[in-house]
Amino acid sequence: GGEFRNASSDIQNYMRDGQRVILAQAMIYLAQVHSDNQKYGNAVGFMRDARELLIDVKKRNQSVHVTTASMLLSGPLEPLYSLYRRNNDTIGFESIPSSDDLRARLPSGRTLLSKPVAYSPS
Repeated sequence: GGEFRNASSDIQNYMRDGQRVILAQAMIYLAQVHSDNQKYGNAVGFMRDARELLIDVKKRNQSVHVTTASMLLSGPLEPLYSLYRRNNDTIGFESIPSSDDLRARLPSGRTLLSKPVAYSPS
């Protein structure tokens, strides 16, 4: 019984950490899109949340996703996070939305999974 519970817990941890890394990557992308559209408050918020997710994964030394989280933190995330904060502090002056507000704005992905409708000209 104990071995099964361990394997199950390992799989759950693997899936949870993988989801966090993927969500963080999506948030980094959304931050870049918002920054490009001069929505600096949203850009800072998405980067803050991505950073928190990756730091959580990195804290779990036994996770197979630690390397990816570390790469993202040391690569694009920190310099962009710093840039977006500076832009918001000097250009945008926007309030930074809460994590809950940003999560509510995440695209659901449903349109990617819906069945395509065939187009036939009349």
